[in-house]
Amino acid sequence: MTEHGDSRRIASAGELALEILDVLPEGCQVIGFDFRYLYVNDLGATQMRVSKEALVGRPIMECHPGIQQTPLLASLRRCMAERTPDRLEHAAVHGDEERRYEVRIIPVPRGVCMLSVETPEERVAAAASVGALEELRRHAERSRALFEASRAFAEEVGDPERLLETVARTCSSLVGTFAAITLLSDGDEWMQQATTSHPDAELENAYRAIATASPVRMGEGVVGRVLREDRPLLLAKVDPESIVAQAPEAYKEMARRLDVHSWVGVAMHARGRVTGAISMARDRRGKPYSHADVSFLQDLADRAALALDNARLHASLERRVEQATIRLADANKELEAFSYSVAHDLRAPLRGIDGFSQALLEDNLDHLDEQGKTHLRYVRESAQQMGRLIDGLLLLSRVSRGELRRDRVDLSALARSTLSRLERAEPDRRVELVVQSDLVVEADATLLSIVLDNLVGNAWKFTRKQPHARIELGAVPGDAGPCVYFVRDNGVGFDMAYAHKLFGVFQRLHSAHEFDGTGIGLATVERIIRRHGGRVWAEAAVGEGAAFQFTLEGGR
Repeated sequence: MTEHGDSRRIASAGELALEILDVLPEGCQVIGFDFRYLYVNDLGATQMRVSKEALVGRPIMECHPGIQQTPLLASLRRCMAERTPDRLEHAAVHGDEERRYEVRIIPVPRGVCMLSVETPEERVAAAASVGALEELRRHAERSRALFEASRAFAEEVGDPERLLETVARTCSSLVGTFAAITLLSDGDEWMQQATTSHPDAELENAYRAIATASPVRMGEGVVGRVLREDRPLLLAKVDPESIVAQAPEAYKEMARRLDVHSWVGVAMHARGRVTGAISMARDRRGKPYSHADVSFLQDLADRAALALDNARLHASLERRVEQATIRLADANKELEAFSYSVAHDLRAPLRGIDGFSQALLEDNLDHLDEQGKTHLRYVRESAQQMGRLIDGLLLLSRVSRGELRRDRVDLSALARSTLSRLERAEPDRRVELVVQSDLVVEADATLLSIVLDNLVGNAWKFTRKQPHARIELGAVPGDAGPCVYFVRDNGVGFDMAYAHKLFGVFQRLHSAHEFDGTGIGLATVERIIRRHGGRVWAEAAVGEGAAFQFTLEGGR
């Protein structure tokens, strides 16, 4: 049960990682060591002018004929072999159109991850004017800055508080001077300063002290105006006293100390809603903010908003997993207590019923008629069957919860041991036993012994009416998968229409009058095989025997 909780946790965390990659503002491609695409996000597919479905699973050389002659493939090969990152510029031709990309290649466990961002078209056009070249340079620098900022934000997705600090420092560094992040409460009624960044540490700490203790109602001040109207606000040149006048009462003195001569604020958007705002301020020593600053800050804000939203989802998932783990631990404790109760409290009355019934038969045999004797025998048989059912349920509980201890296990030796024990119990039976040699696997020896006791024991039981019984244990290679082991017999078999019931608790395909049993053995087998990462199934026909087949993770 704990492993199931862990697998759900891993599965959920894996879905969150893919969700983050899907919304990256860069093309993302994961390429395996065999140079086949393992993953491509939406932007990556758009950059290559092809659908993701047409790429995943296919070699990169097949998807892009001619790539063998480019530096990109040489860089990919080098990164694969040397496990070192690389960065280069790549020209991709789509029909008559050429696009240039800045590409970063990073080694990952299953191959390499390639991140690509399109270079500005102005660079390709090679604008002649000095002004255009300068604009191109600034645009390229900010594109690279956005690329690096997105990567930095993604690295902190597991820690929302640290992510906020990274966002504030990034804005202060890239846009300039004082940065403040304001987040909306869940009901969008209050604005709360989440964090700030300022080159003057004393001023930053003083502002944080006020902000932490002073949430503001939605809509107040210049930040409130940005959130209320959901559009950027640029005050390129502003009288510091006007900022003081518009500030909420608790912030007026702090606004005066900041000496704001230029101010800009933008809303943060994540998944179609406003989540907060980023505001920037410069004092008289800085130059006024420009519309280019507004555009750049908006790009930063939206990337930060998405990263923060992902961080909240991640934190929420962690809390849910932690709570589920606690509940699972409590449930396991209750199950342990119940198992103890079953093992001790329920067996004692059954032993009493069986024992007193036997005593009654022995001591009062002459006083009982045949019907009374038959009834007492039924009482004893029922008590003994109930004891076997309790033992089966306890075993099923233990194999589901105990620690898995993997070691080299000889299936052939285990099967021979089980068959030898069955032959000693019924020496008059003549059964042809065929056991393939050297079937060695990596598994839990105790649990695999239970599996073979059940499967071989069933084969022995269901061939009892067969004058020339045959039981075989062997293995065959899987179809591009793990080895398949089997226990086959020529016994009574069963109707495959009821095969879906085989591995359920208390499910029997033959009556207790025909063959004894509890209906728990195959459920125990299925649980053990599943814990080893394998699966078990059966094939049979009425009167022609049955073959139970299973796989084991790591089996040879």
